[in-house]
Amino acid sequence: MKNKTTKTSYRAYFAWNYQKELKALEEKSREGWQLVKGGCFHSKYTRDDGAVYRYALDYNNDLKPEDMARYRETFEEQGWEYISSTFNGWHYFRKAYDPALQESAYEIYTDDESLRQMQDRWRRLALVLCILDFGAVAANFQIFFTNGARSATLVIALLGLALGLLLLYGWYRMGRKEY
Repeated sequence: MKNKTTKTSYRAYFAWNYQKELKALEEKSREGWQLVKGGCFHSKYTRDDGAVYRYALDYNNDLKPEDMARYRETFEEQGWEYISSTFNGWHYFRKAYDPALQESAYEIYTDDESLRQMQDRWRRLALVLCILDFGAVAANFQIFFTNGARSATLVIALLGLALGLLLLYGWYRMGRKEY
């Protein structure tokens, strides 16, 4: 039987809980699966038992294409290897694990201000999405109650409401001091 050398993982993580994704990536790395492409709902791995990495995620949807090279260079100067980026602004990096290094060597945010800036970028997007979502929810409720629309309109409105509340919760969590 041939050993598998690549695999795809289908998992979703909430933006405000990105540390959970980092822990999962590092666990896979210890198991010999190294990330080659990160994604919002799926990630791709290749088999390499000879390496163990620590991973970092940065959210920066403000980057212009002409700024990407300098952005990557900034991380590479700190020993991080760029892996990939998602369509919505998450950027994946890794650094070879060395047990002799202190934990701080694996932190990309070396000060509270840079961490807060990353979180604020995501919070701005979440707030805009919440406003748009709640507007759509209000419109669906209005259609349902004034036009006697089908129950599907109510289901869509309730699902939209749940999504909006989830985004609002994430916006709140990402803004808390302990992050």
